[in-house]
Amino acid sequence: MLSCIADRCTLVGVLKPKREYYNRVRPNHPINVLYAGSEKCEPGHRSEGARTHYLFHYVLDGTGFVHANGRIEELGPGDGFIFGPGRHHLYQASTERPWHYVWVGFTGMIADTILREANVGQVAIIRGPGVSVELRDHFTDLIGNLKTRSAGFTLRSDGYLLLILSFVHEFVNVPDRDTRRSRETTDSYVNEAFNFIHANFQREIDVGSIVEYVGLERSYFSALFHRKTGQSVQQYLIGYRMRKAQEYLRGSGYAVDEIAASVGYTSYFSFARRFKLHTGLTPTEYRERAGG
Repeated sequence: MLSCIADRCTLVGVLKPKREYYNRVRPNHPINVLYAGSEKCEPGHRSEGARTHYLFHYVLDGTGFVHANGRIEELGPGDGFIFGPGRHHLYQASTERPWHYVWVGFTGMIADTILREANVGQVAIIRGPGVSVELRDHFTDLIGNLKTRSAGFTLRSDGYLLLILSFVHEFVNVPDRDTRRSRETTDSYVNEAFNFIHANFQREIDVGSIVEYVGLERSYFSALFHRKTGQSVQQYLIGYRMRKAQEYLRGSGYAVDEIAASVGYTSYFSFARRFKLHTGLTPTEYRERAGG
């Protein structure tokens, strides 16, 4: 069969056997690895068509060509490419140094979200800084996991896929903290702080923990936070803890010292003092008045 791509033609012969292993299919599951595999391609080996799921190839060695978004891209070691559900795909190994790649096919709304957050379209070229040993090993582990199918392999497969997709974010340089400032992005830092506090108020976090998580210089972030909320970060954290403590005092049978620990205080006396400053009542007095 004569096949042409990137102005090159080759006679495609019998292909080497490829190694591909399958997972359990879980329709409508939030994330589902369908299969994964690897292949050292014959010169000019070509694939064309469409699938009903995502397919991510990662190149370990050699080169090849991918038709993507109206262009022909040459890819080499450390690069990858993704085709989404229903998207026509066309890719082919070079004739001189055909590629060796690994791949994973997957579905799921979580996968949709991860790729959307990475600004990865339904057809995407992923340029890497050379072969990542860590990413290669995640693919190796995923393929081995699907091959052995030992107890828990479906859950492990999802975990390996999430690790693999995290590299997509890294390679396309998705910033966790965008340094280009706009009103929208500065507000998002404050929202990140809210989310962090709401998820971790039970733990021994302080303003330093919050600033470190957000990733901004402390005085700069404090100014952003105060401008948006009218409070300091410390005031908001204390206020949130006290609101949660009031909820527990009204609606749970926890002892007061248990409530103190549940809102991030290792010392009952520190909690009781702070609670009275905030509400004008001791925790016991508040519970009695609330009928808790």
